[in-house]
Amino acid sequence: ALGSVFLSPAAAQGYAGAVLSLSKVSDGCPLPQNCDDSGGGGKLYFGTRMAEPLIRLGAFKVAAMEVGLLRSSKARSTGVRFVEIVDEDEPLPFALRNTIKADALTFALVGSLPVADRLALDVKAGAAYVSSTIRYEFDGRSDGSRTRNRLSPYAGLALQYGVLSNVRVGAAVDVFRFNVAGESGVVSQLGFGAEVDF
Repeated sequence: ALGSVFLSPAAAQGYAGAVLSLSKVSDGCPLPQNCDDSGGGGKLYFGTRMAEPLIRLGAFKVAAMEVGLLRSSKARSTGVRFVEIVDEDEPLPFALRNTIKADALTFALVGSLPVADRLALDVKAGAAYVSSTIRYEFDGRSDGSRTRNRLSPYAGLALQYGVLSNVRVGAAVDVFRFNVAGESGVVSQLGFGAEVDF
């Protein structure tokens, strides 16, 4: 949403973008062994820059609204449960595995601050509708799952450079919270993408 650097005040402007990210699901490993909470993620988003800013603080202008779809990586953790078996002298160990995944639909206001020629910083703040699922495995077999949908705060940053009058490339950070089956944490994504006006 850096188009405020290039936008004529005469009319509102639509834009769309995509980001490929490294994703981390913090506190997404409830079992104590072999925590893998990072992987690939991504984001698609669409927005509108308004003809007049909603808020103006010097060079910083809040003049865009944005909707995004964030797909995160999965957090996987393993453990062991000892189960008493008939005719066995001691409890036997069985492998456990939990997988948590959280995706979000985001709604945000976007403020833009020019940093240098054709370079600007966007600040995004709003809400995320988060769908979180935890899947359980016991001894290599599915042992059910639970899903929770809830609203969560959302924040993002984007530093983008205008390579053309209507095309920008740059880095982006997105953060939101998840909560499912008593497990909660933060999903953070750091990526690189492109944005185009239409």
